[in-house]
Amino acid sequence: MKILCTSNSGSSLSAKHFERGYTPSSAFDLVPGTEYTVYGICLWRDLLLYLIVGQGSYPHWDPAELFQVTHPQLPNGWYFAFFGYEVELNAISGYDELVNRREYFDQLSNLETQALEIFEMRKREIDRSS
Repeated sequence: MKILCTSNSGSSLSAKHFERGYTPSSAFDLVPGTEYTVYGICLWRDLLLYLIVGQGSYPHWDPAELFQVTHPQLPNGWYFAFFGYEVELNAISGYDELVNRREYFDQLSNLETQALEIFEMRKREIDRSS
């Protein structure tokens, strides 16, 4: 799946994002007009987020409202899990570890070495197939 960045500013987000901690002055590691590959999708606190690699070299979750989908096809072999609305991570879709290892989401978000190694392996696989 490919997405085109339309904004890198919190001022482009809807009010629902501000209720979740984002602000109009939030800045994102993105370049408007740049196409990014999506490595995971989650519904977090009722917000749709994409797992991408921005201008830095690390993966991060960014609000879907900052993008326009340009190629909607999901990679082969992706998984999906729904956890309910009573938890912060409501649902997730992506590669095996992202969906099927509950602790992996936090490890990747915290940029832990082992999680980053798995991400890099999966990123190469997805990049080769897209």
